[in-house]
Amino acid sequence: AWMDMIKARNLTSHTYQTTVANGIANDILTRFYPAFVALEQRFSRLGMQADGTP
Repeated sequence: AWMDMIKARNLTSHTYQTTVANGIANDILTRFYPAFVALEQRFSRLGMQADGTP
């Protein structure tokens, strides 16, 4: 999903087509946002492990 985010970001800079923009917006909601949430949760778990928190 991460490389797709980069591709989508590049497309948003150069697209003027509603269908492309709507597709990217859908990907943000259904794929990219959940990936960021998972990353944040992973970082939180790693931080707790580093602090010695179970």
